[in-house]
Amino acid sequence: MTAQVPIPATAASRRSYNRNTRRSNLLTVVMWLCVLYFIVPIIWLFVSSTKDNSDLFTTFGLWFGNDFNLFPNIIDVFTYKDGIYLRWGLNTIVYASVSAIGASLLATMAGYGLA
Repeated sequence: MTAQVPIPATAASRRSYNRNTRRSNLLTVVMWLCVLYFIVPIIWLFVSSTKDNSDLFTTFGLWFGNDFNLFPNIIDVFTYKDGIYLRWGLNTIVYASVSAIGASLLATMAGYGLA
């Protein structure tokens, strides 16, 4: 049985973390711009899904239209061409599942072969 010897702390690990000295205003602004870049399209997508065709092209893009048409729009999507959207969704799930299982199988075989 061997005794474990503690490793001495270095000067870098002994320093306490000071949040005020580590903050960068430029990086904070860049991070907020990235957040806006990714969040604004999601907001636009939700707001646009609540509009009808006339409101979609005549009102401001990031605000709701005159009427709230979310549920009629969802019904229209799922009844379009006798429910073809559901078939597309099912195809997507099947393709993604088969691809994920196939990639996992190939990666497992390659890992076993390389080990």
